[in-house]
Amino acid sequence: MTNTDGNFTILSAGNPTKGQLGRGGNNSVPSPVALPTSQISCLSNGNIHSVVLCKDGSVLWWGQKNGSFSFEEEDADIPTKIKGLPFIIDVKCGDYFTLFLTKEKKVLISSYYEKNHFTGIKIPEPAVALFGYEYPWIVGESGAIYFYEYNNQNFHNVVKFGPYSFGVPKQIVSTWHSVVLITSSGEALGMSMSNLIPKNDHPIFQIVPKNVKEFVPIKSLWGVKIRKVVGNELHYLAISEDNQVFKWGITGMFSNFYKSYFTGFNIHNICRDAKFIDIATAKNHSLCVDSSGHVWGFGNGEYGQTLLKDDTSFVSNLIEKAVAVHCGSDFSLVEVGEYALPEAGSLNLELNSNHKPHNFQENNELVSRNPMKFNDNLRIHDSSQLNKIRDLEEKLLKSKQKISSLKETIRSFSTIQKQYEELKTENEYKNVEISELHQQIQKLTNEIQSQISTSSPKIMSQKEIESFNIIKTIGSGSSANVVKVSQEQFYALKILKLENIDEEDSESDSYHSNQSYDGEEETNKQKFKTEFEKLQYFMKEYEIICQISHKNIIKTYGICYGNEKNPPSILLEYCPFNLKKRVKKLNDENRYQIISEIIEGMSYIHERGLIHRDLKPENILLDSENHVKICDFRISTLSSDTSHTGGIGTLAYMSPEQLNGDKHYTNKVDVYAFGIILYFILTNGSIPNISVGDIVKGKQIHLPTRIPDFYRRMIKKCLSFAPKDRPDFSELHILLSSSK
Repeated sequence: MTNTDGNFTILSAGNPTKGQLGRGGNNSVPSPVALPTSQISCLSNGNIHSVVLCKDGSVLWWGQKNGSFSFEEEDADIPTKIKGLPFIIDVKCGDYFTLFLTKEKKVLISSYYEKNHFTGIKIPEPAVALFGYEYPWIVGESGAIYFYEYNNQNFHNVVKFGPYSFGVPKQIVSTWHSVVLITSSGEALGMSMSNLIPKNDHPIFQIVPKNVKEFVPIKSLWGVKIRKVVGNELHYLAISEDNQVFKWGITGMFSNFYKSYFTGFNIHNICRDAKFIDIATAKNHSLCVDSSGHVWGFGNGEYGQTLLKDDTSFVSNLIEKAVAVHCGSDFSLVEVGEYALPEAGSLNLELNSNHKPHNFQENNELVSRNPMKFNDNLRIHDSSQLNKIRDLEEKLLKSKQKISSLKETIRSFSTIQKQYEELKTENEYKNVEISELHQQIQKLTNEIQSQISTSSPKIMSQKEIESFNIIKTIGSGSSANVVKVSQEQFYALKILKLENIDEEDSESDSYHSNQSYDGEEETNKQKFKTEFEKLQYFMKEYEIICQISHKNIIKTYGICYGNEKNPPSILLEYCPFNLKKRVKKLNDENRYQIISEIIEGMSYIHERGLIHRDLKPENILLDSENHVKICDFRISTLSSDTSHTGGIGTLAYMSPEQLNGDKHYTNKVDVYAFGIILYFILTNGSIPNISVGDIVKGKQIHLPTRIPDFYRRMIKKCLSFAPKDRPDFSELHILLSSSK
């Protein structure tokens, strides 16, 4: 049953060094992994990696790639989509491999030992289930079972078993020494791995005798109906249909090595009096979930993976309402909610639970070849039928209980109806109160709007501008000067630079030749055009700043159109620094704050339909507390325009599409510029050493090793050659928040 409850979540805790937790924060406190939980079909984990299958057929992963996958991706600290996969309907993680079942019922594997990113495993029929742990096991539609020797670098051997009379198995778990199979009726069968991998032979670590070359019943579990089994290296745990836990080997609960632990499955003494619904185990620790939703932890909890913190009890007080658990190497995952996710690897079995094997020819051959073995299989089949009858009886009892409960609900319906009528009457009175409150809110809103309008930017006279005390020039560009002024507080006054266009000479000197006169007239026209464009950009910047309001964008207090002696000017909020001058004096906390506030400001700008087009350190002002104020909107444009002017911006921060002269670019040019600014901030003021030609060709920028891994990944995404591969600023905000 897929969990669609809004309260469902997946928590992680343990060793974070390889990205196993899929999140940041305190590793020893169970905290949520950022996942689209309502879209998840199943979850599976291996030794140092985890995957989730989404309903749209995509797969997300996190953890360490090396030894677990063959594709060329870096380790993932947070859930990341696996590229290059077809539509996937089931997944299963092993110790150092991952299996994928496609919509066409073909099996793909990714592991350290595979040459290709995803290698197809060839079996002579469609696959229906994926199992294993130390080694992969695949089940076909006929009920036949296929072992795949994935870690042999010379060749990958496939060995077929069955089909058997018990049909398609419910589960298969393999460690390096043994393999355990659970039939659909709950019968536990075992086989030694030494028959398949001779080097795995060991005299002690065998669940069944090593000379057994087929699946046979496990004597210590005869008569016990097993619901689930898990295993890792030197131990197995099994949970029965009546919620008892059985152990074999050293189950992460004992510090000493005793041969007696490997003689058979026994009821877990510590868990004897509780009822359990799920189990999980790793090399050094194990977890169980009881019917009350409490998690029990055993073994090594150095990194918080046993979820016990400093408790002396085996029962965790850090988690409630747990429904399933998963263990990896020094980390744990816990499902919390109303329902557990379906078991990974067997999703197709749940959809085809009525499947029966269609080929019984093997039974006839088995009678003549090995009568004793045939009798064993026959006994298993009969036991399966009895178990099915018991299942039906249990379902009948539950149905009767549900009917009784429904009758009680119907009897209480009249009471609920009466309460509803009372609430309906009360609601009518509340609606009157709400209406009155709405009127009061509207009145207050009007008052606030009135106050805002009185404090909005205004048109100022030249006399008002001249009343400010000029302190010093703080900036000068090709089109304007910026001076620091004061009047009770400090402001920045941006004054437009305009050159005089003297046309008297050309008008009075009629003796010049026509050629000379025409040349001077053309020069004056060009000057006039240039000065007009300056004025046009100046007014455009003022209009944009007036229409946007955000804590990380420069604020304007008014404009003066000037007079015959004075050019136009804009009165702006004063900031003592810009990023270029301040970058070498920043600490890590300052850098994080500035990066976060640039993202917030640019996210707002893009939401308003604008492209900045000249984002650079000089245009990122900082106040006395290093808060960001984005400025200089002279060459900004609307993102909705069908084409934009090419070659606009500052060369070092221009995207490949701008450098190529593309006029149909998007607001992703600002994301590219932000990637360069990230580089600038994290290298104390350096810019990438790369030519324009290499950028246009799509060559990647080299990132210094001193840049932290998290920011390296963010910079790489922002500097993607294709604009569609760059994240937007809202995605960058989520990504940055996940690093805290």
